[in-house]
Amino acid sequence: DADTHHEYLDTYNKEGQVAYKAYLDAYKVYKQAKQDVDHLQENMAERARELDMLRYQIDEIEEAGLTIGEDVSIAEELKRLDSFEHIDKGLGSCY
Repeated sequence: DADTHHEYLDTYNKEGQVAYKAYLDAYKVYKQAKQDVDHLQENMAERARELDMLRYQIDEIEEAGLTIGEDVSIAEELKRLDSFEHIDKGLGSCY
């Protein structure tokens, strides 16, 4: 009978719409979760690069064997050498 057939089609169509909406909702959740995971992986890679750089810098500082206050004496020595360079240039222009 045609009425029964229409009822079946209407029921199937409603169930299909509900299933399709559930699929879309699940897909939306999946896409967001994937985006979150990708973002976290990028952050982890960046943190690993930063950690490697910090380890490298620490190793360089430790290998330099600097002492407390040595930076001040180095700065003073550079200032003194710069003064000598200016004097040398001045004397060189006298000849």
